[in-house]
Amino acid sequence: MKDERRNYLLAGGFVVAMAAALLIWVSLLSDWAGSADSYFVVYQRVHGLEEGTKVSFDGYPVGHIDRITRADTEDGSGFRVELSIDRNWRVPDDSRARVLQGLFSRVAVDIRSGRSKHFIPSGGTITAEESSDVFADVQSVARKFDAALEELRPVIDKAAEGGPEILENLRSLTADLDRASDQLAALLSTENADRVGRTLANVEASSTHLAELTRSLEVTRAGLDGVLARIGELVDEESGDVSEAVRDLNHSLAAVARHIDAIAADLERSSRNLAEFTRQVREDPGVIVRGRERAGDGAQP
Repeated sequence: MKDERRNYLLAGGFVVAMAAALLIWVSLLSDWAGSADSYFVVYQRVHGLEEGTKVSFDGYPVGHIDRITRADTEDGSGFRVELSIDRNWRVPDDSRARVLQGLFSRVAVDIRSGRSKHFIPSGGTITAEESSDVFADVQSVARKFDAALEELRPVIDKAAEGGPEILENLRSLTADLDRASDQLAALLSTENADRVGRTLANVEASSTHLAELTRSLEVTRAGLDGVLARIGELVDEESGDVSEAVRDLNHSLAAVARHIDAIAADLERSSRNLAEFTRQVREDPGVIVRGRERAGDGAQP
């Protein structure tokens, strides 16, 4: 008898405990459901959206989709999506709700926060931002790629037909470039570069010497002018010895003048030759190497 009462007590206590746990669980569910606000978004297409789909706010999870129903819109029939969002998250009225869809990621609704100071009340509508269908876009790109290949196919076939001729032309061009490179390397060899450097140094030294000689002639000319002036003064004094000396000096000066004209002419020709040679070397340094060969060609009958 005592055992039966004990069993009844245990069974009744267990039932009472389970009832109390059930009441607590229902109360917690009610509190959780009451801590969320409902918002609505109207989409023309729901790409993979379903009840329970995650809702994020600038990437942070804040809720889920409660249900999806049909809704009539100005552009035709659409879908009215009810979002359940944590009450602690207020949504600015210029926010946009877009559908995130990737090739390998799950579909989600992401609310991009706006900058407005005014917020959408609970039960309000968030502006939808339609997103394109990734798979449809991929198929469209594939179709365009196929069309482009069809348009390029005649060009590819023609290029394939003329391929051997093009390769032969490329080989010929490569051979010509190799020959030109060898000739350029020979022309710009170290030996020729040294020759050109020495030639330019000699030309520069000759120009320097010519300038010094010109300055010496100017000094000599000035001295001769002084001597002639002094001779003129002596002639004016009509001295007999001086007159004889003047005649001898005139004879000497005449001889010097004849030689000076010849020297000046030689210097002028040398200066012109040096200037011409310098110009040719600057325009074509190879003339130093080829000058002797051209000279030999000119000497042949």
